[in-house]
Amino acid sequence: MHLEGRYDPETRWRTWFAEHDAVAEFPPNGLRLNTYTNLVQAALDGQGVALIGPPLMQKFIDDGALVRLMDVPPFKRRTFYLALPKDREPTSVTRIFCKWIEDAVGNASGVSH
Repeated sequence: MHLEGRYDPETRWRTWFAEHDAVAEFPPNGLRLNTYTNLVQAALDGQGVALIGPPLMQKFIDDGALVRLMDVPPFKRRTFYLALPKDREPTSVTRIFCKWIEDAVGNASGVSH
């Protein structure tokens, strides 16, 4: 199955095959879907193989609704930053929220202050 639309290159089979030094014919055949939600639902319904994965799909992998076909590491995706303006002091609510994010992610994930 293929996710079409304005998505990152990592959502494309062409990128996956290139990343794993595999050769495939393009354009590929198969079901084409235009939203990630539809792609996930089609995979859950057994309609084919899709490029989806942790962390959003971990629950479905853990309970067996989805099966990982190959044990390959997921693509490294974008990095997200928690940024505050330098020119003003954050409110107490902002500080509480930032602390919650830092605790949830953990400093081992590269959170910097």
